Amino acid sequence: MDKRQLEWLEKELSGSGSDWKIAYFHHPIYSSGSRHGSDLALRAALEPLFVKYGVSLVLAGHDHFYERIKPQAGIHYFVIGGSAKIRVGNVSGEQPQPSGSIATIPSR
Repeated sequence: MDKRQLEWLEKELSGSGSDWKIAYFHHPIYSSGSRHGSDLALRAALEPLFVKYGVSLVLAGHDHFYERIKPQAGIHYFVIGGSAKIRVGNVSGEQPQPSGSIATIPSR
């Protein structure tokens, strides 16, 4: 995330009159993934803007499972990376999550 991207994001969020603001991107800023987990640098850059401009929902992937994080500062965060190869034991349980799951794919 560079300065130009952050400036663009702030311009778009500040100019939006939408009741619902939804952000989506690849690396999650909240994730219990034991392989990748939370991107703390990205969180430090993005979350203040999300709070300031009333973002309602954030969707990210990268970790290969589904996870719904307890709302942080009124924002709902989801990891929706289950469309990739599922890895056993990926959810570490360290984030404030009400739900996390690794789908099992039935053998044929």
